[in-house]
Amino acid sequence: MRLLQTEVDVVPGRKPQKQPLPEGFVGPGVATLRIQNSTPRQNSYTIRLKCEEPYWQDAWFTLAALPPTGDVQNAPPTGKPDQPGPRNQSLAIFIKDGGTRDVLVSFAVPEKSECRAGVYRAKVIIETRVVSDDPHAARKERITEIPITIIVRPFYEWKLAYTPEERRVGIFRRRSQFELVVENHGNDWLYLDMKLPRPQNVLVETPVQTIAIPPPEPGTDSVRTIPINAVSRFKNIRGSKVPTPLPLQVQRIDAPTIPPLPDEAAYGPCAANTGAAVIAAETNDTGVPEVPAKLIYSPPIPDTFSAFFEAIGRNARGLIFAVIGFIVAWQLAVFTYEIYFKNITEIRVGRSNVKLGEPFRIRGKNLLGSQIMLFDPQTKAQIGEAIVPQHSKNPIDDWVTITLKDKDLDGRKVIFGAQRLGRMTFLNRFLPITKDPTSVLIGKAPEKEKGDPFGSLPASVKVDGQLEIGGANYGDKEGKLLINGKQAKVLKWTDSQIVSALPKGLIPGSFLNVSGRTFEGKKIDLNGTTVVEDIQMPGGPDDPLDPNNPGGPGNPGGDPTDPGNPGGPGNPGGPTNPGGPDAPPRDVRNTLPSTYNLLLTDSRSDYLKAIQRIRSPKTAMDYAVRAFAYANVDKPDEAINDVRAAAKIVGDRETGLDVAMVSIAMVRTIERAKPAEAHAQYKELDETIGKMAPGFVFGNIVMARFKLSQKSNFEAKLFVNDALNKMSPTPAERASLQRLLKEAGG
Repeated sequence: MRLLQTEVDVVPGRKPQKQPLPEGFVGPGVATLRIQNSTPRQNSYTIRLKCEEPYWQDAWFTLAALPPTGDVQNAPPTGKPDQPGPRNQSLAIFIKDGGTRDVLVSFAVPEKSECRAGVYRAKVIIETRVVSDDPHAARKERITEIPITIIVRPFYEWKLAYTPEERRVGIFRRRSQFELVVENHGNDWLYLDMKLPRPQNVLVETPVQTIAIPPPEPGTDSVRTIPINAVSRFKNIRGSKVPTPLPLQVQRIDAPTIPPLPDEAAYGPCAANTGAAVIAAETNDTGVPEVPAKLIYSPPIPDTFSAFFEAIGRNARGLIFAVIGFIVAWQLAVFTYEIYFKNITEIRVGRSNVKLGEPFRIRGKNLLGSQIMLFDPQTKAQIGEAIVPQHSKNPIDDWVTITLKDKDLDGRKVIFGAQRLGRMTFLNRFLPITKDPTSVLIGKAPEKEKGDPFGSLPASVKVDGQLEIGGANYGDKEGKLLINGKQAKVLKWTDSQIVSALPKGLIPGSFLNVSGRTFEGKKIDLNGTTVVEDIQMPGGPDDPLDPNNPGGPGNPGGDPTDPGNPGGPGNPGGPTNPGGPDAPPRDVRNTLPSTYNLLLTDSRSDYLKAIQRIRSPKTAMDYAVRAFAYANVDKPDEAINDVRAAAKIVGDRETGLDVAMVSIAMVRTIERAKPAEAHAQYKELDETIGKMAPGFVFGNIVMARFKLSQKSNFEAKLFVNDALNKMSPTPAERASLQRLLKEAGG
C-alpha cells in the first residue's frame, strides 16, 4: 500500500479535483491511496487520517473508495460492500486475495480566517485484518502509517478605516492626528506598504512605512492602528472652512508563510518545495478607506455670520474652559501673593474679657483685608461663622474693630484668629490662619453648677438637744428633714448647715435614722451614724476627754489612787502623789486633746473642724491629730509635714499615746499617698500598737476601718469586739465602735 501523492496543495474555498492524478504529482486538493492485497486470503482494511498540528480541523478531509478497475479480483467480495464512517472521515473496505483498490482522500478548506495557512504534517492510518471463518486462519489487526503533507494556501481579506473621519485645525492649532485602522480577516500574515499622499496644503507624516498584521486567533479579531499626523499649511486669518482630504493608499506585499507551488507541478511529477525561501514582492492588491479622512482648516474670523455663530457653538466648550482656566490662574496668583507678601504674621487681642455688643480692637500685622475667626481653646474647632471686621481708614494702622453679637458666646472662652480674605472666596480655606494663643472670656463667667448635696451626721446627740448637720449644697431655701421616718422641725437651714429639733420619746443608746431632701427635691447624701447619748454619758468618771470630768483634760484632778496622776487644785492627790496646788503638770505625752473626739466620727466636716482648731500645734499629739485629719481630707503633703514635726518631738521614745498616734497618722498618710504599701504598713501597726500604748482604743478603730475598706468584715468585727470587751472605751469611742460593728454586719 502506498500514497500516489504524498503532498497535497489545498486552496481555501476551492473544491478538490475528483479525478486522481498520476503518481508523483502534487495533488490539487486530493491524494490517492492504493491498497494491494498480496496475501492468499481476503483482508479487511480500515482507513483513517490523523493530524496533531495546531489549527488543524478534521472537517477539512473526506475518504471515498474509487470504483474497482481491471480484473475481477479487484471487485469487492460478495455481500461485503464498502462501509464509510461518520462524515466520511473513515472507510472500511474488503479486498480479495491478489486484488487492488484505490481510495481518494479529498481536502476542502473553507475560506475563513480560522483556517490558518501553513504546512500540516499528517498520517494516513490503515488497519489491516485477515477475514476468515477459521479462527486459526484469522489474523490480528496490523496498523500501517503513511505520512502525508497538506499545504493550506493563504488568502487575503483586509479592511481600512480612518478614525476620526474629520479633524479641525486653525491658525494656532495647525496640527492634528488621525488613526488608520487595519483589520486582517485573512488566514495568513498581512504585510502592507503605506503610500503617503502629498497634498499641496497639508503635510502628512507617519512613524511607520510597512505594517505587519497577524492573522486573527479563533474567535478574535486582528486589528492594528497606525498614527497619522497631518499639518495644515493654510495661514489665512479670515475666510471659509477649507476641507483637505487625505487620499492615503495602502499596497499589499506578498510574503506568504509558505512558498508558492512550482510551475512544473502542474504538468509533471514534482515536489511542493515547502522548504524553499520566500521573497517578498509587491502586488497589485491595494486598499483605500471607504471614507477618506479630511483635515478642515477653520480661520479664526469667519467670512459669514452663519459661520461666525457656528464657530461659537462649535468652540463653546473650549471658550468655557479657557475662562475657567483664566479664573483659576488668577486665583492662584492672588493666593501666592497673599501668602508671600500679605500674610498675617501677628494678631493680639490684648484683653482677657470682652463684652457682647461692645466694639473692641484687635491689633496685628497685615490685618487689612482679613476675617476674624473664633476657636474653642480645648478642641481647637472653629466656633460660628467668620467675622468681617471694620478696618481703619488709614492703611498704615495695624488694627481692626469687631463687635460680637452672638448670645451663644456669652460666658465662653475663645481664641481669636485671623485669615486673609483674598480676592475671591473659593481659595480662602487654603490660606493660613494666625491665632492669638491667649484665651479671652466673652461676657460674664458662667456660674459653676453646684454638686449634689452632702453632709455628715454627728456621732451623738443629747436626748433633749438638737441635731446639727454640716455639709454643702443644701441651698438657701428650706427643704425637708426626716428623723426616724417623721418630719423634723427645722430650726436653721443654710447652704452648709441644717439645725433641727429632736422628736420626743427618743430612747438613750438608740441610733437615729436621718434622711433629707433639698427644696428642689434632691436627696441629701448623709454620712455617719448618730447615737442618742445615755443620761450618764456626759461627765462620767471614765471619760478622760470630758472637760467637766474631774479626771479630764479640763480638770487637773483625777483618780486619787492613781500614782501617775499629778493631781490638781480640786484633788488632794493619791497615796503616791501629794497632789495639791503645787503638784507638777500632767504628762502631755499620754493626754488626748479635745480634738481627738472629732476623729471618731470619720466625717469630712469634723476632720476640717479638727484642722481649724489646731492652728498652732505645740505637742506631738496635736501634730499627729492634725496629720490624721489632713490625710483624710486628701492633703497628703500637709499630713507628711505634720508627721515629720510630731516624729521630731517624740524622738527615740517608743511608748506613749502620742507615739501611738504618730504611728497611726503616718500609716494613714502612707495609705492615701501609696495605696499599694498600705497592707504591709497596717500589719506592722497591728503588731506594734499594743506595745506603744496598751489599751488605746483608737488603734482598734483605725484597724477596723482599714479592714472594712478591704472587704474583710470578719476581721473588722474582731477588732471592734476586742475594743468593746477588753478595753475601756469612752462614750464617743463606744459610739464609733458601734457604728463600725453595724457596718461590719455584727
